[in-house]
Amino acid sequence: MFSSRLLNQMGNRLEAIVYQTLANDERVNLRDSGFLPSTLETVANMLVEDLEAFVQRDPAARGCSELILDASSSFRAVMHYRLAHQFWHLRAEPASSLDLVALKLSSQGKLNSGIDIHPGARIGSRFVLDHAYGTVIGETCRIGDDAYILGGVTLGSLGIANNPQGQRHPTLGNNVEVGAFARVLGPIEVGNNVFISPNCVVTKDIPDNTRVLIVNQIQLEKPEQSKLHSAPRFIGSYVDGNRFVVLCHGFRDLRASLLDKNYQLIVSTAVSPSPSDSKRYDIQFPLTHLKALDPLRGQFHVSLSDSSLSLTLLNPEGLSEFIARIRRACHAFPGESIP
Repeated sequence: MFSSRLLNQMGNRLEAIVYQTLANDERVNLRDSGFLPSTLETVANMLVEDLEAFVQRDPAARGCSELILDASSSFRAVMHYRLAHQFWHLRAEPASSLDLVALKLSSQGKLNSGIDIHPGARIGSRFVLDHAYGTVIGETCRIGDDAYILGGVTLGSLGIANNPQGQRHPTLGNNVEVGAFARVLGPIEVGNNVFISPNCVVTKDIPDNTRVLIVNQIQLEKPEQSKLHSAPRFIGSYVDGNRFVVLCHGFRDLRASLLDKNYQLIVSTAVSPSPSDSKRYDIQFPLTHLKALDPLRGQFHVSLSDSSLSLTLLNPEGLSEFIARIRRACHAFPGESIP
């Protein structure tokens, strides 16, 4: 627990930020409004929790809160964001004078840290930015508690220009970690306890308790697994005629499962490597489970799993067309599997 002295110190630093950033008439208006003291107190309490998370989770802090307070540009960005966010949501209507106050505080935080967090974003408790220069968090982004985000990350919209009003940025659950230079784009849902590896581009929903390893691929950790696999075991996938082919290695007793857009199981089947290539697996899903599927009404995913690891391919290229081909094959082949 932090002392009341540290809480007072945090409040003084916040007040200094306000007075250093705003023009004299803006400072007078805030003082006369009467809500500045309560705003500073609210933000200071939130920042004390953030500071504790920085100290506990970032080994470079060396367990020293003063080191973070005095020398961390990432924590400075969080301070400016918390303050700007509070003013942004105090405004009675858009385009009020408090909008300008919030945006000025946000801009000053960006200048001081190189981190751009829109004051409209909603970020939960114990938020940690680590070496986060270049990170951008958009206006309608929602982030749960205990997030840990590294540098160069973009939590942005899917389009470039002329994006629609309303929710256009991602929503992250609790205990989400985002590696350096990852891009999470669009109004997607990222679940709780998710780890997104560096340089990933994520444009699709991610369920709870997953690891995103490369572009549009997730790794699920089994509950009994004591240690995560250090490298992905997936090489690629493609459609070859009437077969969905996966290239991978390192699996034992591999099973392939077809999942719907909500990651619910449709059908699962055991698969074996090709006799001519140990990394090639030709997946043949039973036709009886696929006849009613409509590939135009949603995405489908493929999960590859053994006793220790599950890799889920998110809407792999050609899968919907492959399912349509399977359904057409029902009329030509009466057997249970694709020939």
